[in-house]
Amino acid sequence: MNPKALHKISYGMYVVSSKAGDKINGQMTNSDFDIFHGVEHRNGKTGVPVVTENSVAYAESKFVDTSGVGTHILYICEVVDTDTLNEGEVMTYEYYHGVKGGTLSEKASHHIKEKNDPKEVNK
Repeated sequence: MNPKALHKISYGMYVVSSKAGDKINGQMTNSDFDIFHGVEHRNGKTGVPVVTENSVAYAESKFVDTSGVGTHILYICEVVDTDTLNEGEVMTYEYYHGVKGGTLSEKASHHIKEKNDPKEVNK
């Protein structure tokens, strides 16, 4: 296991993959298509797909348990493998907003209201 991989993983897009028998699945969003089709990947230690295309690091985990936490389910997993895939720069949330011009929904839990926002004046 390469502990440097955990330093590479930042806020951004994650692919969560799983395997049950011969079936593999991956989630970026709720979708019904094969997200691994045409995407470079390899099988990890547990047999789940590890995306290698445009990825700087990965962490592979084995499911242990779940716990209900309000409106969410917390999945408890044991990390079984990590590694760095390249030394490229990680797209941080700051980079996404500053360089890529990313926007944040006003409904997002971490949205910061601007002091001079006219929508906030009458509240």
